[in-house]
Amino acid sequence: MGHPDGGDHAVGAPRPGPVLVRAAARDFGSHRGSGEVVSGGGQAERVPGAGLHGVLWDMDGTSTDSAPVWEAAMLTAADELGVEWTGADQAVTRGHGMWAVAARFREKGAALTEAAVVSQIERAAAELAVTAPPVWLPGVREMLIDCADAGIRCGLVTMSGREAVEAILRALDPGLFEVIVSGSDVTEPKPAPQPYLRGLDALGLSAESCLAIEDSFVGVTSAVAAGLTTIAVNAPPTIVESESLVRWPGMRGRSVADLRRVHAIAAARTGAESPGVRKSLEF
Repeated sequence: MGHPDGGDHAVGAPRPGPVLVRAAARDFGSHRGSGEVVSGGGQAERVPGAGLHGVLWDMDGTSTDSAPVWEAAMLTAADELGVEWTGADQAVTRGHGMWAVAARFREKGAALTEAAVVSQIERAAAELAVTAPPVWLPGVREMLIDCADAGIRCGLVTMSGREAVEAILRALDPGLFEVIVSGSDVTEPKPAPQPYLRGLDALGLSAESCLAIEDSFVGVTSAVAAGLTTIAVNAPPTIVESESLVRWPGMRGRSVADLRRVHAIAAARTGAESPGVRKSLEF
C-alpha cells in the first residue's frame, strides 16, 4: 500500500536519494553479503531473457502489516501539531507518498513546512517500529525465501520514507530484499511509474522479466504503468482483473510455481513466449 497521500504527485518533494541496493540473505552472485549496501542510484544494464527473474513488492498492507504503524504515526504527529486527522483523511491519502500527506497536513493547519511534517511523521513511525514492531503478512516471508532459493531477485518499492522503512525492516528481516526503493528516492510517487522503474533499473531487469505485488489502486496503477504484470493481494473489490492484473486473496499457500505461472501466462498473451507455450497455457 505504501502509506497515504491525497494527490497524484509529490508536493515539494526533495531531490531523490540513492536507491538502496542490498544483497539478499542468499547468494546473488556478485553481491557482497547479507544486508550490505553494494551500490546506489545509477541505472543498471537491463537483463533480457524469457522467464521470471524478479519480483517487486509493495510494503504496507502487501508484504507487512506496517500500515497500522503509519496510521498511528500520523495520528501522533497530528496531535503534536494540533491538526485534526480523521479516518477520512487516512482513506483519501492511502497508497500515496508522504509528501502529499504533508501537503494535506498543511491544508488542515499545520504550521510547519512540508519537509518538517514528513520528518515528524517519519520519526514517529521509526519509533513505533521499535516499540510495536510489525510482522510479515501470512506467506510473504516464506515466498521471499523461496524466491531467493530459486534465483528470483526481490526488491521493495514503497512510498514510505527511507528512515522508517529501514526501522521497519530491521524489526523483520532486511536481508530478504535486494533492492529498496523508498519514497525518499523518487520525485514522482505512486501512482506514477517512476518508483517501479527505479526498482527495475536497480535490479538491472526488464519489466517483461518481472512481476509486481501490490494491494492498492494507487500501487497497482504505478506498477502497471511501469509495464509490470501485477498481482493484487489483500486488495479492495474495486481493483478488477485484466491482462496486466491478477487478484489473489493473499500470499498464504502460494508458491514460486504460482508466480512463474502468472508470469508465463502474461508473457504468452503478449507473444513473449513461443506459440507452443502459449497454447499450453490456455485453460
